[in-house]
Amino acid sequence: VKGSTGGGGPGPAVRVFVMGANQWRTGDRWPLPGTRSDTLYLGPPDRPSGRGRLLSAPAAGSQDRSVIHSDPAAPLADPFAGRAGAHDYRGLPGRPGLAVFETAPFTTPREIIGQVVAELAVSASVPDFDVWLQLYDVAPDGTAWNLSSPGTALLRASYRDGGPERHLVAEGEVVRLVLDRLLTANRFLPGHRLRIVISTAFFPLFSINPQTGAQEFGSAKTRSGDVRIHHSPGRLSRLILPAVPLPSH
Repeated sequence: VKGSTGGGGPGPAVRVFVMGANQWRTGDRWPLPGTRSDTLYLGPPDRPSGRGRLLSAPAAGSQDRSVIHSDPAAPLADPFAGRAGAHDYRGLPGRPGLAVFETAPFTTPREIIGQVVAELAVSASVPDFDVWLQLYDVAPDGTAWNLSSPGTALLRASYRDGGPERHLVAEGEVVRLVLDRLLTANRFLPGHRLRIVISTAFFPLFSINPQTGAQEFGSAKTRSGDVRIHHSPGRLSRLILPAVPLPSH
C-alpha cells in the first residue's frame, strides 16, 4: 500500500490447502519444489470385493480388462447431486455402471499436490461414450472423501484428439484417453487408501452421451453397451500422481 511502513513484502507465489493434513503449503513456483511423478498402474482384482488394484508396476494376470456396462437410459447418478464440497462416497462402489481401483493401505504418510493425469487404454461396443474419473481418500473405517469436484476429469471419446472434429470409436478399437484436468492436494495418512472410480456418467452433471454416435441435442435415441478399461502388459492404463515431499516441521 502506498505510504505503508509496515515492512511487509509480497506473499508466497503459491499457497495450497492440503486436505488430510489440514495445513497450508507454500512455494515459490508451481508445481511445488520437489514434486516428482509417481505412476500407479491399473490392475485386475485379487480380493473378494472384485475391485481392481492400483499398483507400482504392471500386473500380469488372466483378467486383462475391467468392463463397465453403460446404459444412457439408466446413468450412474451422483448421490450428492453435484453439491460442492467434500462428501462421503463410500456407497458408490456398490452401484452398477462403474469400475473401482484402489491401492493397498499406505504404511507411511503420502502427499499428492498438483495435476493428476490418467492415461487409459479403452475400447467399447458403442461408437461414442464418456469417461469420468474421480479420486477418493478411503479411511480405515470405510469413509471415502472426494478429492476434487466431480466433473474435473471428464472426456468424451469422440473428442479424444482435443480438436473440434469428432472421431468415433470403431468396434474393438483400443483408443488412448488422457484425462489431465484434475487438480488436488491431499495427504494420505497411514492406513488410508487411494481409490479411483471410473464411470461413463455422473448424472445430473454434464449431458448424457447417447452412445449412438449422434450428438445428444440432435437425437433422443440411445444405445447401451460395454466400455472396457484395459490393463494388460501391451495395453496399459495408468495414473500419474504429483508426489510432494512431506514438510520437515
